[in-house]
Amino acid sequence: MIIIILGPSGSGKDTQADLISRKYGFSVCGTGDLFRHEIEKGTKLGKIAEGYIKKGIWVPIRYWEQVVKNWISRTDLSKNHLLVGFIRIDGQQQILDKLLANAKSRVDLVIHVTLSDQEAIKRLSCRWFCKTCGETYDDVHKPPKVKGICDKDGSKLIKREDDKPQSIRHRMSDYNKNIHPIISYYREHGVLEEVDGAPSIPKVFKAISKILTKNNEKA
Repeated sequence: MIIIILGPSGSGKDTQADLISRKYGFSVCGTGDLFRHEIEKGTKLGKIAEGYIKKGIWVPIRYWEQVVKNWISRTDLSKNHLLVGFIRIDGQQQILDKLLANAKSRVDLVIHVTLSDQEAIKRLSCRWFCKTCGETYDDVHKPPKVKGICDKDGSKLIKREDDKPQSIRHRMSDYNKNIHPIISYYREHGVLEEVDGAPSIPKVFKAISKILTKNNEKA
């Protein structure tokens, strides 16, 4: 089964992906993972992608397509895979469908974790980040055990520059502009489920679990 989970910054999609992986045995993969794989291997594609990433620019869709193609070629698609933030730009959904169809597979379910701009600003403004391991925390839904210290490696937590209100508003505007045609596409294909990301982490996960149970019954 292949599931895509979408959602704006602050929606908790990465946390939910981790919970789904642990309970249901899904392998989690994001576009960043695919580019890092190419960069670590020192491939030509990896070097090209790294140049864009270092500048903070989205990697052009033609290179995204190639890393996805490479991932499909080395992956057992008969197993459970959860794709996080895989689709960000209109047009990627059609490309992914085509690549999966060529491999005799498909996207079975798309979960869109929704969140208002106001709630995103509220959450991201109180978010903390571990520069060492990349773990994120927030003061309300996921506080660290010791204030200002990462639970995993004991590093000091920092604030990201792009978690300031003005930066958050810009990112949300960009996300909303890009996500609408993607959501419409998956809704028309009958694989879209939307979940309110505003409640607590356990409540959101409970709603997602119901969706997964329903889809397993259909299968």
